[in-house]
Amino acid sequence: MEHDLKHKTINVLLVGDLNYDAQLEQTILEKSNSQYSIQWVSNKDEFYKTCKTFIPDVVVSDYHLPDITAEEIIEYINAHFKYVPIIIISGAIGEEITVEIIKNGAVDVLLKQHLFKLPQTIERAINETLKRRELADTLEKLKKTKDIQELILQNVPVGIIVAKKDGTVIEVNQQALRLLGYDEKPVQFNAKNFFVEGVQRTKFFKLLNAKKVIHNFEANVYRSDGVIRTFEFFAVMHPIDGEQCIFTALIDITDQKALEDKVLFLSFFDPLTQLPNRALLKDRIDLALMRARHNKRYVAVITLDVDRFKYVNDSLGHKVGDDILLEISKKLLGTLRDGDVVARIGNDEYGIMLIDIARNEDIIAVINKIRNIFTHPFHSDNNELLITASMGISIFPTDGHNAEELLKNADIALAKAREQGRFTCEFYTKDLNKRVSDYISLEAKLKRAIAQNELELYYQPYINIKTKKVAGMEALLRWNSEGKVISPATFIPVLEDSGLIIDAGKWIIEEVCRQLITWKQAGLPVKPVSLNVSPIQFQQSDFKDMVMDIISSYTIDTGDIVLEITESTYMRNIDYTKDVMQVLKDAGLHFAIDDFGTGYSSLSTLLALSFDYLKIDRSFVMNVDVDLHSTILIRAINSMAHTIGIRTIAEGVETESQLQSLSLLRCDYAQGFYFSKPVKKSQIIDLLYKQE
Repeated sequence: MEHDLKHKTINVLLVGDLNYDAQLEQTILEKSNSQYSIQWVSNKDEFYKTCKTFIPDVVVSDYHLPDITAEEIIEYINAHFKYVPIIIISGAIGEEITVEIIKNGAVDVLLKQHLFKLPQTIERAINETLKRRELADTLEKLKKTKDIQELILQNVPVGIIVAKKDGTVIEVNQQALRLLGYDEKPVQFNAKNFFVEGVQRTKFFKLLNAKKVIHNFEANVYRSDGVIRTFEFFAVMHPIDGEQCIFTALIDITDQKALEDKVLFLSFFDPLTQLPNRALLKDRIDLALMRARHNKRYVAVITLDVDRFKYVNDSLGHKVGDDILLEISKKLLGTLRDGDVVARIGNDEYGIMLIDIARNEDIIAVINKIRNIFTHPFHSDNNELLITASMGISIFPTDGHNAEELLKNADIALAKAREQGRFTCEFYTKDLNKRVSDYISLEAKLKRAIAQNELELYYQPYINIKTKKVAGMEALLRWNSEGKVISPATFIPVLEDSGLIIDAGKWIIEEVCRQLITWKQAGLPVKPVSLNVSPIQFQQSDFKDMVMDIISSYTIDTGDIVLEITESTYMRNIDYTKDVMQVLKDAGLHFAIDDFGTGYSSLSTLLALSFDYLKIDRSFVMNVDVDLHSTILIRAINSMAHTIGIRTIAEGVETESQLQSLSLLRCDYAQGFYFSKPVKKSQIIDLLYKQE
């Protein structure tokens, strides 16, 4: 029988020394549907004093307290308040300690990360304690007379099973048979066979043997028809004719658990998208702010509103609208990092939290990744829709110090963004808006530059250290926009964040192929040309096919093309990298590791991937002539590379002294301003002619 606690004031005694924990517990309880009268005590003296004047319905105590143990609290409550459940709160304890706590008399142990379950845990604990009291009363009555015993046994609204310690069932009432799916007691009837999971069976009997009584124990049980249901067990050990037997009451709580889980889910999650709702988002923001204060980092809160979403619903129907929301949710989740949060906080509104932000520029980059989602059409059935969204952004600590303030200010910024039209974004802090505007403008110019062939390649040669002759060159992307040279450090991140790097990377490969043919037709000695492959482009599933299509369109020696990838790029997915490299190396292309020494690759990885060149990062080269540590590292890199047949290229060589040191350390090639800065193709031709 369930007891309705929603209309009864529940007296809760909170025991804990941390004010923050107590406030959080009180807040969680006050937001639930039940009514609570809460007394908080923080030490031993307050605990004993309060217990003289306050009669609790339930006690919620921290496990770790400075001047009183959880065991003392349990012992005192059980001695002075009969049938008052005790719930222990802990950050992290093992199974053995949990069993010991239950053995000592607590009814439940709740981890701090599950504090949002506290109202349900209290309600369940009180209900189950009342059931235990009813069971105790029932068992007491069972002792009086056999007739009364049989009457109660067959009419109590719970299943009753009496079994020997080996599980053999001695007695069972009709309710228990009904719950287990039997019309009558089977010939072979053993209680140990009820449990679906051996772990639950072992834990049940371990607790029972330890304490001689068990309550609030949930386990999955087989019915006679094979259907699995969730039961709640209350059991005591009691002698019959000198032999210890197990008296067990069981209740089917399957439907109750499903309803509780559903109610709990709907309290914190959106039923359509399965994303967190506003309540859970606020909780996650406040937790993130605690860490951000400690780590001295930023947290960004974004409210995103789908433009003209009501028009979609009204004109195409709610089915299409729901499909669009699901697709937006999926794309947002795919865009953000692990740890960031996407929530649905309104009909057509999302809340986004970005954590662990080091610079405002990182927020702007994410904003533009989100905007890029809405540059592609969305689909529902046969409908293809161009959907846009507007955003408002607030940042901790400048725009607010808690979730409520940050969400409010993000909403204010969103309202200002809407005033400017569709597909806009606005920061609560004004000076960041210009940076976003500049970023968006730069992205638009880059799109035009790619379409109108405004990009160009510069070439920087690398030299054979022994012969001092050009051995090859690196193709580097440059952009002259409206007569102004834009730094690669400025425009390449925008290419990558916007996805334009895919088109730009394809153009680079095609341009290198065209240039190789031009040099060959001019009778110049063609040297290998290396080009940098963006991590984003390399991870595209059609990357190798795209490269194969391009090189097959030109009559070139594919051995003259070297693809440079960084350690972090190929370490993302070794199997994928190996497959791509194998296909392209079979076609004659070569591969180089760029910026070696800045990542985490291993010798076994290098052996598995068969690189042709290894480029030693400039951070090691710059001090090679004055720093013993750099010298040792480069010597080790060269030795390892040469052992497995890889040639080395030292990057960033700027002085004769560095070159001499690299020669002594057996580097194969050197590249840097000491020989030549990156130059236009006309200048590299002059360099090749002079050498010839």
